[in-house]
Amino acid sequence: MAMVLKENDAMNGATQKKGAVNLVLSHTGQHPHFVGKILWVQKVQRNESQCENGHPGLIEMECLIWKEFEELVSAPTKELAEYYFIKHY
Repeated sequence: MAMVLKENDAMNGATQKKGAVNLVLSHTGQHPHFVGKILWVQKVQRNESQCENGHPGLIEMECLIWKEFEELVSAPTKELAEYYFIKHY
């Protein structure tokens, strides 16, 4: 089941670790789906472009690396790109 987080949900998180690429947050609120959970977020540069095909699933460098695998490169989300990678490769 997919959930959409709202702006006020950000107040219920505490930063655990900050890295150059990742941000790790722990949930501090009372929402039953998130109690005791950790959220791992991959940082993306604000000015980083998508692949030339316009799909935001992979960053430009990943598109160059995987360019011969059309299904992987054309994935509309990072999650689908990961799924296609595991499914086929």
